[in-house]
Amino acid sequence: MWEMNPSERRIYLHEKSIGKVRFDGLPKLEDIREMSEEQFVEAFEMLRDRTRDWIEFSPEILIEESRHLFVVRCVLGLSQRDFAKKVGFDRGTVRGIEAGRSKFVHLGPAKRWSSKISGLIRETRPSIETGLAKLIEFRRCRMGHKFEKVSKPITKISEEDLLELFQETRKLTKGFTEFSPRILMKFPRFLLIFRLLLGFSHDKFGKVLEVHERSVRSREKGMESIGRNLASRLAIKIGELFEVQKPATDFESVLHRFKLFKLFLHDGIEGDVERGLIFAKKQHPSEIEQDIIEILKSHSIEFTLHPVIQGLKKKLCLDFAVPSDVKPKFVIEAFSFRLDKPLGQVLKRVRETDHRFRMIKLKEADIKCLLCIKFTGKDIPTKRIKEFIGLELIDTDFLLVSEEIRSIDEILKT
Repeated sequence: MWEMNPSERRIYLHEKSIGKVRFDGLPKLEDIREMSEEQFVEAFEMLRDRTRDWIEFSPEILIEESRHLFVVRCVLGLSQRDFAKKVGFDRGTVRGIEAGRSKFVHLGPAKRWSSKISGLIRETRPSIETGLAKLIEFRRCRMGHKFEKVSKPITKISEEDLLELFQETRKLTKGFTEFSPRILMKFPRFLLIFRLLLGFSHDKFGKVLEVHERSVRSREKGMESIGRNLASRLAIKIGELFEVQKPATDFESVLHRFKLFKLFLHDGIEGDVERGLIFAKKQHPSEIEQDIIEILKSHSIEFTLHPVIQGLKKKLCLDFAVPSDVKPKFVIEAFSFRLDKPLGQVLKRVRETDHRFRMIKLKEADIKCLLCIKFTGKDIPTKRIKEFIGLELIDTDFLLVSEEIRSIDEILKT
């Protein structure tokens, strides 16, 4: 294709983009938004030829294939809402044109749109990288392309896995010289290779990138995707780091640091967990824990405060175990919450607690799990709040809210 003269190449690319010829053996696309990245690049090149490198955007382009509007919007890095606002037309109209439900037929409307688009192009230079990143974002958000989670922590990665990841990262970044947002969006686990080459810890890497350390860990594990805006920012920062530090980019360097970090993480995590559990056991009871202690003592119910219970993968420190932490029949988690705070905060705490209960039940299925929440504030709609929270629970056997906590002995004696 690249040996054709400019005129032939332009015609060929245009025919491919509107489906008159096949895209690399694929049939004509009914929805241009389903195009592959390779097809998107070809459509971009065709439009760049037709517009004389984005200098002249003629109305004939829209009349010949109205759905090219989607490509234009993506390479400008605009959402449908922002694009519609800038061109001064309805968002629904933009959506309809991109989907192929509406078409430009007459020259007058096409001229008005092309004039607006020309103004946008003068303001923002179309970029293929921006367009591809926007295409990935569109698929993930609108077309149901879900992010595939990998969930493999660094302590579980083999040297073979690391070598495969390194080779793929080196290939797609062209020897660690090009760091595009699109690559980070598709492969967030590449952050691990970048971090190891630069010799950063999770904490230092997070500070340099201006993201939380947990965010770095989550993406290295393959548990969390990277959005377009964040990917654009990270690509610039990582590129600057490699430009300034000029680190060695061989696998031996990656493997050496990987072994050091892996050893450090293993020893550090085990030690931190043990120290954390010991510290948690020594903590003084909170106000709600003290209330529960008085109730249990008044009904002669044996219990252990701040027991350490073995979950599926690790030990967990809870608020109470009944009758003891050796072989508990019940475990209890309790906390207070002021209703002047956003309700989303309590829901997050509830989900985290329910997950802890799940880890315990997967280890010992017969243990019953209780969650006690004391709400403070005026005019507390206890019933409604309990129903709302109950929708978040899967592995919690009993939910007691505010005054209901006083009847906890009835459950524990069953």
